[in-house]
Amino acid sequence: MGVVEEAHNAKILGSGQQVIVLAHGFGTDQSVWKHLVPHLVDEYTVILYDNMGAGTTNPDYFDFSRYSTLEGFAYDLLAILEELHVESCIFVGHSVSGMVGVIASISRPDLFSKIVMLSASPRYVTQSALVLLIIRSSWLIMYKFHSLIFLYICFTMQ
Repeated sequence: MGVVEEAHNAKILGSGQQVIVLAHGFGTDQSVWKHLVPHLVDEYTVILYDNMGAGTTNPDYFDFSRYSTLEGFAYDLLAILEELHVESCIFVGHSVSGMVGVIASISRPDLFSKIVMLSASPRYVTQSALVLLIIRSSWLIMYKFHSLIFLYICFTMQ
């Protein structure tokens, strides 16, 4: 097992001619594919891996500057494909991994015969917009929580 393969907990299942790479979304790991994989291994070689920082990846390999952009994850995907000697694959990316696959395919289009994106976002909010969204969400949650407490007090005082 190579360094990249080990760092990303890469697994190769099945023995078909075509290679399918399944890339998980943000906040998950490769286990999200556990119900799909059994349906693919008879006809395809399936590659699963964890994005750095997810699942059982080694935290010693995490580099904040590298993974502050999607390109860092795309470089990892290309390194995995290279280390596993993949010449062409069908790439299935969920959530953020959909865009990671697109970025990787711009650098190496020869490695991707098809790209399937599941619930991928074409754009990610800026940090300031994200902070505003979190603050707004927090206020809404607090408002709803206080409303529930008020209703509870009103109904229990009868």
